[in-house]
Amino acid sequence: MTDPHRGRIVPRNEQYYLNGGDLYLQTDDNLFKIHRYFFERESPKFQELFKRPPPPGKKYLGSAPEYPIILPDISTEELEQFLWVIYNPTFTIYDGTLEEWIAILRVACRLRFPLIREAALRELQKMDMDGVDRITLYRDNGVDEELLMPLYMELCARPNTLSLGETEKLGTQTAVFIFQARERLRSQNVDGSKSPLPQDLDERDILLTLHDLMKDFSLNNENRKSIPLSAWVNAFWLISL
Repeated sequence: MTDPHRGRIVPRNEQYYLNGGDLYLQTDDNLFKIHRYFFERESPKFQELFKRPPPPGKKYLGSAPEYPIILPDISTEELEQFLWVIYNPTFTIYDGTLEEWIAILRVACRLRFPLIREAALRELQKMDMDGVDRITLYRDNGVDEELLMPLYMELCARPNTLSLGETEKLGTQTAVFIFQARERLRSQNVDGSKSPLPQDLDERDILLTLHDLMKDFSLNNENRKSIPLSAWVNAFWLISL
């Protein structure tokens, strides 16, 4: 088809231009034809979109190849991996790599598919991943603090401070949050030790310090659910079991 925004031909996706499909999605370089049913059932974002009447004399957005829903911030590879979850031929077997589940999480968050988002998080929680990379991934995709708090705690408790590269990945605000938490914990040590985690502190002390500092930082975003201190404590103990 011709891309109305760029005046060029956009090729059909080889894997997901499906017979019987009634929803057209377009990435930068591919046109997808899939089933509206799954998107309308699972995504509040698409439920809202499909309720809007088309302009006079126009078709519903996404209902024809000349009126696709354009996804400018999602790559062809990311959308293919996301659709693999929906159209998985082996049903309950989802054996994806770390990179694949990261792509699935990103698309699920952007398109507001809560069940697929939770499935991606469950799989990612099972996988080895650098703590700072996990924080940036979760934070950028609006993951709840329940999963972020243990990661912040690990950075506060470890012997070495943040490296320059880690600071750049986290961004100024999160890095300062971690630095201040480490300094506050160090100041609680009565024996003069410079250890970031004094011997008389436990994980709950770190958690309470982070909770107190969080009030001064805007680490939340509109997509992430903030949870109370009691839920942080419960979440940490569950993860630590």
